[in-house]
Amino acid sequence: MAEQQKVSLSLDSNRDKKIFKELVAQNPNSLVAPATIRTEVLLKKGQQGYSFSLIEDTGSSITEKKLARTDRFKVTELGMFIFVRNPSMIGHEVLHTYPNSVAFAAIENALNPLHLEALYNGFWSYTVDQVVFITGRDLKKFRYVSETQQTDANNKSSLDDMAGFCEIEPQFLIDANKKNLFEISVPFSSDHLIAGDDTHKVYVAFIFRGFLISPLGKK
Repeated sequence: MAEQQKVSLSLDSNRDKKIFKELVAQNPNSLVAPATIRTEVLLKKGQQGYSFSLIEDTGSSITEKKLARTDRFKVTELGMFIFVRNPSMIGHEVLHTYPNSVAFAAIENALNPLHLEALYNGFWSYTVDQVVFITGRDLKKFRYVSETQQTDANNKSSLDDMAGFCEIEPQFLIDANKKNLFEISVPFSSDHLIAGDDTHKVYVAFIFRGFLISPLGKK
């Protein structure tokens, strides 16, 4: 019987402990705590550029988690995931690290899982107040296929806590008081079937892991 994988909620890496200690020392008047940001976009046929909102807004879905206007966020890990959503029933979607042909079943004239592979030939960038801090970093690093090569979309136990995530070096800071622009550029054409149909919409989600820096006494 295979040993059950353990997932820790503590800062169990020396890297995270070091970053946390530095942030606490640098921000004596703030609360520093491990946290997550999640942001999503809907794929649209032929669209090559996508911008992901990082700050709380009225258009967020119930599965997104964004940054409050008073906060900052130090990014230490970043993951990209794809999933299929029925707009009438949101919240139970499974995040995937590659276009599994069962989870992303082909739909005539609407969805071809092979066409979704174009996503991993794209790039991501991060801009703050019109200053480009990160540009041209490839999305292929986020493509992960587990050793089991599962075909059953309902069998999801093979993914570990780091599947689809990459450690970010150097780490970057998201300041909600500034204009943050996180974008991807992908080689989709109008011939790529990537959008799905009315009950099978395809989304891309980015999950940022790191440390939330909030002012003490924030209401």
